[in-house]
Parts: sequence; C-alpha cells; structure tokens
Amino acid sequence: MIFALVVLAAAGAALQRPSRAVLYIDPCKDALTEVSAVQAAMTQHGVHIVPLWSEAMADEMSRSGHSQRLSSFYSDATHRAPAAGDECRWAEEHLDGMQLEAVLCGSDGGLACAERLQHILIPERSNGIDPARRDKYLMNEKCRAAGIAVAAQSAPETWEAAAAFLTQQQEQQTQQQLRAVLKPRRGQASVGVRVAHSLDEARDIYRVLSRSLVSIDTSEVAEARAVVVQELLDGDEWVVDTVSCKGEHKVVALWRYDKGETNGAPFVYYSAELMAAGGAEEGALMDYACTVLDALGWR
Repeated sequence: MIFALVVLAAAGAALQRPSRAVLYIDPCKDALTEVSAVQAAMTQHGVHIVPLWSEAMADEMSRSGHSQRLSSFYSDATHRAPAAGDECRWAEEHLDGMQLEAVLCGSDGGLACAERLQHILIPERSNGIDPARRDKYLMNEKCRAAGIAVAAQSAPETWEAAAAFLTQQQEQQTQQQLRAVLKPRRGQASVGVRVAHSLDEARDIYRVLSRSLVSIDTSEVAEARAVVVQELLDGDEWVVDTVSCKGEHKVVALWRYDKGETNGAPFVYYSAELMAAGGAEEGALMDYACTVLDALGWR
C-alpha cells in the first residue's frame, strides 16, 4: 500500500496539479482496493488526493517493527497531518493554492484528526467537534437526551459499580439468568463486544476489557480503556446507509446483518443482506437513523 501511494504521489507530481484536493487521513485499509477506487474516482473528477497519517496511526506504525524505510515514511513530518493550531499554515504551504473539497478517513484511530481538519479547513462543511460520534457511551447518552430510545447503560469506573448496575438490570428483567453486554467505549466491527450470562462471567469480561486499549487514539478519550455495560437488546441488527447535505438526510441503502455465536465469539458476521425499504418497519428504521444523525449534530 505504501509503495502504491508513493507511486501515485510521484505520478501526480509529473502531471499538472489539479485545482481541487481531498485529504485522505490514514488510507490504510487491509487491501489497496478501496484506496485505488477512491483515487480513480477523484482523478475522474479532476481532484488530487493528499494522503496523510494521523498522529495516532503514524506513532503506532512507527512502533510496529516496520523496516527502517517504512518507519521513516510514517515518521516523516511531510506525511503527517498538521497538529492542532497548525492547520491553516500547513494548508497554505502544502496545498499550493488548491481548493480543499473534503476530508476522508480510513481508520478508527484517525476520526478525531479528520474531524478537526475538516472543522478548521472547511468550516462551511463542518459538523463541529463532537467525541460522542466515536464514544459509544456518550453517543447513547446524547441520543437519550434528545428523547430517542436507547439501551440502558452505565460506564462504571470499578467492577463494584458495574456489578451494582448489572444486579439492578437483572432485577428489572425478572429472569433468573443475567443477560448483558459489555463493550469498550471506543471501537468498531464488534471488536471486544461480549455477552455475560452471570456476574462471574461479567466480572471476567470487565477485567479483560478494562486492561485493553481498543483505540490507538487517546487524544480525546481519557476513558480509552473504559468499559460500557448495557442491557442486551434482542433482535435483528440493521445498517442504514445515508448521505447528508445541509441537515437533510437521504437513505441510500438498508442492510440486515446475519450474526451468531461461533467459536466462543458472540457476534460473528455471517452475511449482510440488502433489503427493500417499502414496509412500515423499514420506514421506522430509516426515521430512527436520521433522528440519531440530528441528535449527533451531523449535517
């Protein structure tokens, strides 16, 4: 991937520089397919991609035992996103007068960096700065404050506090066996998300998660190792793909996940099914998703 990006950069330098640019923070997917597709789309529209590494990703990759050449690439200041307060100076020096159109992000660890750069460099397209878009606990609480139905939850700082919440949940559920979810406050793709069926099981999960650093980005979350404890919600899991402009949201696709327990993991992805959107249930899902976007200030 690094080689390909360097080649793309070199090829771009040999051509006349476009008048528009897009910042791509952490273009580091496992395969180059996505980066290549974005590059092709941008080129078709006469837009130059500027790949940058967030501080969290650059530091992580520099420590990961790469060859000296690649470690130097990650640590090279010309490939790093500008630090807070240095965004405008960096843009003036490196964009060569190109109009910045957008900021993309390819990693969980780079989301806060990408949001900051868009907020400073493209204020007319900024959604503001809000950690609740990345922190699972803050996200639910912000939605709850907006009157949206969300799972009962707690962000306990100790196991004793977690046990008290779980005991209360079990009493409210009026069932003999505990059923609760424990997850990291930050992360994606169900990584670290576990189901507990007893207090003993919950305690073991809590201790593992409380020692685990899920996100490489610790810039805005002092609770990077913190745990969220929630009631278990049964039912299908859906994904609602949307596009937004000036506060107006449009749904472009509905997906229903098929997940199940496999090899001791509670949420293994089997498939994702593209669904029709004509029924009342689908309409309610789409309305819910758009209401959540409003609650999180996503325009």
